[in-house]
Amino acid sequence: MIDKLKNSSNTYFLIVYLVYLIHQIYFITFGGTTWDEPASILGGGKQIYKALLFVQSINNPALEIFSRPEFYGPLIFIPAVLITYFHAPLIYFSNFYKIFPNVNTENIFEIALITRHIFLNIYVGVVLYIIFRELSEKKGLFFSTFFLSLLFLVPSFNGHLMFNFADSALAIQFFLASYFYIQSVGKEKNNLFFGILFGITLLTRLNAILFLLTLSFYELIYKKVDKYRFKQLISDSLKIYSIAILILYIFTPSAWRYPIRWLNEAIIVQFNHPNNVRSLINGEVISAYEVPWHYLISWFSYKLPVIYIVCVLFAYILYVRNRRKYDNYFSYSLFLILLLNVFFIILNPVAYDGIRHYLFLIPLIVYITTQVLIDLNSVLKIKNLLIFIVISYLVFTQYGLGPFKYTYLNEFVDEAKITYDCEINIGQPGCGDWETDYWGFGGKMLVRKLEDNENYRDYKIQFCEPQFTYSMFYKDVNNYWELENGQFVFDDQYPFTQDKIFFNSDELFNFIENENNSEIKFLALSYHRPLASGCNFQNMNIPNTEYYCETKENVKAKLRGTEIIMNYLYECTIQKY
Repeated sequence: MIDKLKNSSNTYFLIVYLVYLIHQIYFITFGGTTWDEPASILGGGKQIYKALLFVQSINNPALEIFSRPEFYGPLIFIPAVLITYFHAPLIYFSNFYKIFPNVNTENIFEIALITRHIFLNIYVGVVLYIIFRELSEKKGLFFSTFFLSLLFLVPSFNGHLMFNFADSALAIQFFLASYFYIQSVGKEKNNLFFGILFGITLLTRLNAILFLLTLSFYELIYKKVDKYRFKQLISDSLKIYSIAILILYIFTPSAWRYPIRWLNEAIIVQFNHPNNVRSLINGEVISAYEVPWHYLISWFSYKLPVIYIVCVLFAYILYVRNRRKYDNYFSYSLFLILLLNVFFIILNPVAYDGIRHYLFLIPLIVYITTQVLIDLNSVLKIKNLLIFIVISYLVFTQYGLGPFKYTYLNEFVDEAKITYDCEINIGQPGCGDWETDYWGFGGKMLVRKLEDNENYRDYKIQFCEPQFTYSMFYKDVNNYWELENGQFVFDDQYPFTQDKIFFNSDELFNFIENENNSEIKFLALSYHRPLASGCNFQNMNIPNTEYYCETKENVKAKLRGTEIIMNYLYECTIQKY
């Protein structure tokens, strides 16, 4: 019987996962890179470099210096670097990518990029298989299959999994660690097992320690720990977190030589992020340092498909009425969601990029939603019609977004106001009440549109922020990454030598100031993030100069039938008097 269940669960997992993986691979080939990815790869490269230095020359001064990317995610970033570094396998993979018309198989960086993104989804698949098997055993095959389907159908989840190594990995790793831990509440714990699980979670993001601590807090509060068990809980927790920190150090080469100093600087970077990004939510401008108390609630209210929001709210009512009916993880999920919102209101932390840093809550929300819908389906006795309706709605509500599912907004949003043409176009990163492709994932698609223009070589070109999301896909730029003996060289510097391309606004402004022609035309590529600096034209303090831009091309997607803009190709004119 057990073997039959295992075989059935394997089959159901493979069906759901393969549908998901095919979907991801297809749309990954459309997208490019993002704001953070070059730094992430740089950080992984430095981890490998410092591992070699530690073995070869332990007193090398380079081991004393840490850069910001070294404080993030070696669990994913080191394998991602290795995928990028080895040239021969990439050439092999490029033969497979030839079936996708939107892939330039001659661009080895693009091949590395796509391969890394597919690797992320395979890694997630492995972790989810472990979760799926555990859920099948504890909750039944129908629950685990439905859970997996609902998880893959969250646009913010599948969208970020096309490129977001750190936050996506944390989401799935935290769910694995928390689910196994909560199942052990009230039982004797395998401290080594949980120490390793917690350590792996920390290897995705160090700040996961705060969320892992809520597991012990939940056990203390909800399980009414007596005096004896309190001592045991403290003892177990100290062992688990000590092992977790040890795992973190073992697999973080940057920390080997100076572990205390690395940890201190990592905490400062991860918990005091100096990033005063301005976010735009429903037309309201929000500074990262001055977020309103409702920031987290508001963003989840707009970013999640409505069915998940309704189910979570309904779950609190059901839980209050009959808490004995629900398992520990259902209780913990409700507890953590409430706790984080309370802490967010009290502590008012730095926050930006919508729900990106809180993606780890999505599997918990899906767990709650799965249980509520199954219970409702059972009560209604409509033979899974409800399940069919829910799945159909989730497909419909995000259909048309393609590789931009991470930009999803639900039906509480007026789609017509998300993006629209600016009345006065001065090359700013778009107009509208919402941010769309704020990470620049559509940069490659915009470059393809640029190169489709027959006369684009007649223009000078400005790659606006983030420049590298465009430049690495531009055919005329062949040395974005230096190669040494056929291998990528990881360096802090990005070499740009093309005389017709401007990679920062200062270069462009110097050219304009020294140009003798009274009228200067050039092309500019920009993403959609209203109020961001973008092309920075507003700071072009050149006397007797006027400028304006005309939109030539857009990268667009459709949200429930309404076109929304992701990126802009401008033709800009500078008039000198």
